[in-house]
Amino acid sequence: MKDKLRYFNKKLVLVMAVSLLLGAVCGEILYVITDNKAVIIVFFVMGLLFLVSSTMLIIVSSNLEESDRLKAAKKQAEDASKAKSYFLASMSHEIRTPINTVLGMDELIVREARDPIIKQYAVNIRNAGNTLLSIINDILDFSKLEAGKLETVNAEYDLSAVITELVGMIKARADKKGLKLNVIVNPDMPHILVGDAVRIKQCVINLLSNAVKYTKEGEVTLKVNYSPAYGETILMEVSVADTGVGIKKEDMDRLFTPFVRVGDEENLSIEGSGLGMTIVKNILSIMDSVLNVDSEYGVGSEFYFTLKQEVKDWEKIGNYEETYKRIIGNESVYQEQFTAPNARILIVDDMELNLSVAEGLLKKTRIRIDTALGARAALKYIEKNEYDILFIDHRMPEIDGIELLHMIRKDRGNINSRKPCIALTANALVGAKDEYLKEGFEDYLSKPINSSQLEKMLLLYLPWDKVETAPGDNELVSTENTGESNERKEDALRLRVLSAGDAELLDALKLLWKREKSG
Repeated sequence: MKDKLRYFNKKLVLVMAVSLLLGAVCGEILYVITDNKAVIIVFFVMGLLFLVSSTMLIIVSSNLEESDRLKAAKKQAEDASKAKSYFLASMSHEIRTPINTVLGMDELIVREARDPIIKQYAVNIRNAGNTLLSIINDILDFSKLEAGKLETVNAEYDLSAVITELVGMIKARADKKGLKLNVIVNPDMPHILVGDAVRIKQCVINLLSNAVKYTKEGEVTLKVNYSPAYGETILMEVSVADTGVGIKKEDMDRLFTPFVRVGDEENLSIEGSGLGMTIVKNILSIMDSVLNVDSEYGVGSEFYFTLKQEVKDWEKIGNYEETYKRIIGNESVYQEQFTAPNARILIVDDMELNLSVAEGLLKKTRIRIDTALGARAALKYIEKNEYDILFIDHRMPEIDGIELLHMIRKDRGNINSRKPCIALTANALVGAKDEYLKEGFEDYLSKPINSSQLEKMLLLYLPWDKVETAPGDNELVSTENTGESNERKEDALRLRVLSAGDAELLDALKLLWKREKSG
C-alpha cells in the first residue's frame, strides 16, 4: 500500500510541475509578443485547469488499476480454493476406497471367525483402520470448519450408550499401554438427552485419544457430571484428565494451532494430524461451549467443557459399571436388524472388492443382491430386472454415477426409472450430500460402509411388505390377531430405524413401546 501511494504521489507531483511550467512558459511567450499581462493570467488558469483534470484522470486510472488488481486477487483465491477442494475430493476418494475394502472385509472376519486369536487379529486391524479413518475425517472436518459448513444436528440419545461407545473406542489402546482407564459418571444424571451425540463423541474421543497418546504411565479419567439449568435442560459437564507429560506454558498458545502438535521434538513417534484440538475447540464453539485446559508440565493435564442439553427422560443413569457390562454383553455377537428375502437391490461400483464387501455385509439379511461392475453393466441389469433400491458409486470410468442416474431417470419406460437411488461413494467432502440430492439421488451413504447405517438405509427405503423382522423382535410381533400382528411388525421395524443399530437404545425403545401398549 505504501509503495502504491508513493507511486501515485510521484505521478501527481510530476503533473503539477509540468502543468504549472507549461502555463508559465506559454504565458511568458505570449506576453513578450502581445505585451498583455492578462494573457499570463489566462494561461496560468488554463494550467490550473489542466492540473485538475490530469489529477482526476490519475485518480480514476489508479482506482481502475486497483479494481483490476482486486479482481485478479479474488480470482486467484477462488482458483486456489477450487484446487484445494478438488485435491481434497480426490484424496478422500482415493484413500477411502481401499479403506472401505480393508474395513469391510475385516468386519466379515470379525463376524464369522470362531478362533479367538484370529478374531483378535481382526479387531486389531479394525482399530488401526479406524485410527487412519479418524485422521482423514479430521482433515475433512477442518475443511468444513474453514468453509463454515460444519453443522450440528440435535436428536434424542442415550447417554449411557454414548459413554460405552467412547470407552469401547479407547479402552484397548489404554490397556495396550498399561494405563488405567477410569470412568466416573454421576449416578443421578438423566440418561435420555437431546443434543448432537455424534459431535459430542467426536470431541470427547479426541480428548481421550490425546490423553492416551501423551501418557506413558498412570491413568486416564473420564468424568461426566451435571448441574440443573432451567426447565427441561441441564448443564452436562465433561472432563478428561491424565497423568501424562503435560503442556509447557510456552506451548499453550500453540495448542489450538492447526497442523501443529505441542512438544513435537519429544513426541515424534506419536501419530496424528495435529488437528484434533482445533476441531474440538471449533465444534464446541458452534455448540455455544468452550474448551478449558489446566495443565502442569511433567504432572498431567485436564481438558473440560460444559454443554447445555435438553432432558427427554429424567430417569437416572444409575451405576454405570453395571450398565457397561450389560451393554458389552449384548454387543458380543452381530445381529442383523431385519431380513428381506423377497427384496431385490442393485449395487453398482467399478471395483469388484467393493461389491464383495457390500454383498458380504448384507448376507444375513437374505436380500437378493445383483452387483454391476460399472455403469454399462448396470444398464443391462436395469433393462431386465426390477429393483427395490439401487446403490450407485459416483466416480466410475466412462459413465460416472451421476450420469448413470440421469440416464435411469430419463428412461420413463423402464420400471426402475422412479426407484430409490442412493449414492454410495467415497466422497465425504463439504456439501457432498447436498450435491447428490440436487442431482436427484434419494439419499447418500459414504464409504467406508458402516453395516449398521447401510441396514438402516435399507429399512428406510425398502417396501414395508418385503421386510421381515429380526429374531429379537418376535416378542413384540407375536399375537393371534393377523391384522394386529402386521401393525406390530411395522412398529418393530420403525423402532429399529429409530435406534440406528444401537442395541441399548433399541432395548429402551422396546420398553417404552411395551409400556404404551400395556397402558
